[in-house]
Amino acid sequence: MGRIRMTDVARAAGVSPATVSYVLSGKRPISEATRKRVRRIIDELGYRPNHDARALKSTRSKTIGVLASDFTEISVSEIILSIEQIACQNEYHIFFVSGMEFDYDVKEALAFLMRRRLDGVIILFGVTSDQPVGTIGEIDIPLVSINRPASEAHPCILPDNYNGGYRAAEHLLSAGCTRVGLVTGPKERFSSRERARGFLACLKDSGRRFPRKLQYAGDFEYDSGAAGLERLLEVNPDMDGLFCANDMMAAGAVTAAGRLGVVVPERLKIIGFDNRDFSGLWPTPFSTLDAPFEEMGRASVNTLLSMIDGNTRETGITYIKATLVPRRSTSH
Repeated sequence: MGRIRMTDVARAAGVSPATVSYVLSGKRPISEATRKRVRRIIDELGYRPNHDARALKSTRSKTIGVLASDFTEISVSEIILSIEQIACQNEYHIFFVSGMEFDYDVKEALAFLMRRRLDGVIILFGVTSDQPVGTIGEIDIPLVSINRPASEAHPCILPDNYNGGYRAAEHLLSAGCTRVGLVTGPKERFSSRERARGFLACLKDSGRRFPRKLQYAGDFEYDSGAAGLERLLEVNPDMDGLFCANDMMAAGAVTAAGRLGVVVPERLKIIGFDNRDFSGLWPTPFSTLDAPFEEMGRASVNTLLSMIDGNTRETGITYIKATLVPRRSTSH
C-alpha cells in the first residue's frame, strides 16, 4: 500500500496531522487518551517518521507567507505595513501572494504557499469581500487570518465594529444629542451590521427610543451619506446627531448639511468611522472612529510568531477596538 504517511495516521486516529506531530515530538501537551490512540494507530499501521524530513522542517526558514485578497484596499496596505514592521523586528522575511492571482480561491492560493518552505501563514481578507472561504484543506504550519475566520481551527484577528458603533453613539449622547440618526452601510457587509448593532445597543442601554424612521440604508459611498442626511432631516427635522457607518458617507452628510444651511456642529453633530485621511481635512473636520488596521497587523504577526514558538492557543477570535478621534463636527 506504499509508504505510510503522517496524514494516514491522523485520518485513522481521527485527529489532525499537527496532533500526530505533537505526539511524536512531545512539544505540546496532548491528552493521555489521544496520545495512546495515536500511538496505537502508529504501531498498527507501522508508521515510521522520516527523520531527515523532520530535521529539515525543524530548521526555520525565517519566512512568513502573507496571502492578501486585494492589495488595492487602503486597509490592506496599512495592515501589511505593520506586518512587515513586526516581521522585520523579529528578523523574518515576508513572501507575498495576491488573491487575484488565484481568482480569489483561498484553498488554491494556500496550496501554492504550502509548496514553499514557510514557518507560518497570514491570510489577509479584504474588508469589502464577503465571498465564502470554503474548506482550506490540511495546513500543517501555524496560520492566522485577518478580517474573517479561515476556519474554526485557526486564530483570527477582527476589528471590533460592534464596540466602535457603541462608542459612536456614546460620543453623540455625551455631546448633548437627544435625537440621533443612523446611516448604515450595505446590509450584506458584516462590518456594517456590527457597527449599526453596537450603535443601537448603546441607545437601548441609555434608555433612548430609536424609531425606524431615524435609520437610512446607505452603501458606504459619498452620495448615500448626502442622501441619507437629506432624507432623515426631511422626516425628522429635529434630528441633532448623526452616525454615518463610514467616513465616505460622513463626508457626504457634512457637505449636504452645509448645502441645506444646517450648521455643523451647532445645529447637527456628525460622526463617521474609519478615520480616512480626508476626515481631518474636510471644510468641517469630522469626528470618527480610527479603524485599528495597524494594531490588527501587529496582533496577527505577533500571534503567528508565538504559535511558531509553540506558546499560544491555535483557535479563537481576537477583537481589536477602534479609537475615538473627536473633531469639530461634534465639538461641545
